[in-house]
Amino acid sequence: MSPEGIEIKAILCFVDAYLPSFGTPRIAGVPLLGAKGTAKVLRTSPGPLDERARAALHRHLAVHLPPA
Repeated sequence: MSPEGIEIKAILCFVDAYLPSFGTPRIAGVPLLGAKGTAKVLRTSPGPLDERARAALHRHLAVHLPPA
C-alpha cells in the first residue's frame, strides 16, 4: 500500500505478443499480460476513482499519451 492507502499493482502489458495460454509468466514477481488480461485486472480491481474521475483520467491520458 502507498502512504495514501491506495494499492499499487505492477503489470507488464504486451499488445500483440505471444504469451502462454495457461499460467501467467512473471519477471521478478510482476505478471506479464496481454491486453485482455490487463483489462480484466483493471475491471476487477477496486479503486478510489468514481466513473467521472476515471473518464477525466482517460481523456488526460488520451491527450498526453496518444497512440503511436
